[in-house]
Amino acid sequence: MSAGIPLFILSALASVILVLWSRGGAGDKSSRIKIAVFTLAILVASWVALLSLGVFHPVGLWGMSVGFIISIASLFVPVVYNKVRSNENT
Repeated sequence: MSAGIPLFILSALASVILVLWSRGGAGDKSSRIKIAVFTLAILVASWVALLSLGVFHPVGLWGMSVGFIISIASLFVPVVYNKVRSNENT
């Protein structure tokens, strides 16, 4: 239970950031939407594994771990993507 609240907060924040990032901005949105959908699908799959099997099952534990990693990494996805795209244009 103690890991559920921070994971939920991180997941909600990551989802909001990815949705806002994928919808806003100039330029081609298809690659941003693909990245956001892929990341959110992994996040949803980790939540499904965690909630269906529980944290004490090995798959549920991996689901929680992947959920934390994806949630934290998705906070940096817009920054890394914009940096790669700006280097690609120069």
